[in-house]
Amino acid sequence: MAGIGFELKKLFEKEGILQNVKAYSFSAIITIGPALIAMGTIFTLQWLLKIKANSLAIRQIVTSAIFYAFVFSQIITSGFTMVITRYIADQIYLREYEKIMPSLYGLLMLCVPITALVTGVFYLKSPLDFWFKALAYTFTIEMTIIWILTVYLSALKNYRKIIGAYIIGFIGTIVTFLGCMVLDMKAFHIGAMLSMNVGFLMLILCLYKEILVFIGHQKEGERLFAFFSYLEQYPGLFICSIAYTLGLYCHNFIYWQSSHGIVIANTYRVAPTYDTPAFFAFLAMMPTMVYFVVRTETSFYEHYNHYYSLIRQGGTYQEIKTARDTMISTLWKELRNIGEMQLVGLISFALIGYMILFGFGASQILLHTYLILLMGTFSCSIMYVISLLCLYYDNRKDAALITVSFFVGVSIFTSLSVHAKYLYHGFGFFIGATVALYIAYFRMGRYMKNLDYHTFCARPIIQQERRGILTWLSEKLV
Repeated sequence: MAGIGFELKKLFEKEGILQNVKAYSFSAIITIGPALIAMGTIFTLQWLLKIKANSLAIRQIVTSAIFYAFVFSQIITSGFTMVITRYIADQIYLREYEKIMPSLYGLLMLCVPITALVTGVFYLKSPLDFWFKALAYTFTIEMTIIWILTVYLSALKNYRKIIGAYIIGFIGTIVTFLGCMVLDMKAFHIGAMLSMNVGFLMLILCLYKEILVFIGHQKEGERLFAFFSYLEQYPGLFICSIAYTLGLYCHNFIYWQSSHGIVIANTYRVAPTYDTPAFFAFLAMMPTMVYFVVRTETSFYEHYNHYYSLIRQGGTYQEIKTARDTMISTLWKELRNIGEMQLVGLISFALIGYMILFGFGASQILLHTYLILLMGTFSCSIMYVISLLCLYYDNRKDAALITVSFFVGVSIFTSLSVHAKYLYHGFGFFIGATVALYIAYFRMGRYMKNLDYHTFCARPIIQQERRGILTWLSEKLV
């Protein structure tokens, strides 16, 4: 993401209000554009479904199938994507680009069968008709591929083509569904899932094409599963990523299994009175991600790189000390800026979201839950940024501790609040995220206070590589 941040930061070099508005708008499109286009695709599809087939049951089935595909494909891939990010970064640093493409194929060969097996078991006993299940099954696999391809996109420079790929996917989805409407297809839920499959397949092909253009084809003799050793060398990365992802969704899972949950078509468990405000509340995290990419990573990274460059290149003690103090003060300054940005976003989303939900006839319970979850996203976004900053210092232990505490805290507090009065709905996520934020600030502050020790004394004199079953597999598998 720093690469994207540096490219976008060039937009801010020119002064002026209009220039800043233009720069932030373009930054938002690049940073969160894909997510917005994906959501726009789903909303447009739902709108067309409402026009053509005014059936709440059909819309619920399609929405549930898409949501399940998004969530469970992300959970399956989340741990691997953080590890493969480290692997790609190392190969780029070593200029061993020929190893990148094989790792993509290897990761696909690992995650796609897992997704296929889990999704197949889920739909095996579902009473839904065969063609809808088949399309929902393939769409979940497509989402798994997209999550993986997204990791490799960080190596690309032409961000307009990335956005263009998502736009092509959007157009493909809508055009396909319009074609189903013209042909007067009676099974609208099957037409909707067919449209999602076609559109996202076009997206996959476009993204894969751009990766091939940038990285090139696989060379003979390269091992597909060389990255397996990284799962053994950096387990903290795997834990950090999957714990954070589970923390984002575990409160939904708990509500699904409670008395607030309902079953759609004897297949999907959902909790509309909780899932809807949760979705809108999580949109409030997007401004923080834009600011983090454009300002925090780039501004902080300049001082971070200067500090460690002085250490590597033999800077004087006073130079290193000054660079360290500047780096630390910049880190806390940017975290304060993120807090202020998120607070402004929270207030804005509280007002706008309240009016939108109220306009759609949302109940007082749903509106109250939305506001509580919105406060939770404030803590969640800053906590996540701190966990990412921990990884700058290779502090995988604290990053994993922070995200695991987030997952455990949200799970425990949601389990306690789910059966309470509606006034406490959302408090499980809010309290769990806030506790994790406190732990994140405490661990980051402690690490910064002892930065000299961690930099000069905590590392082993001789680095010993962990060798276990995964490293052995990485050497033996093709």
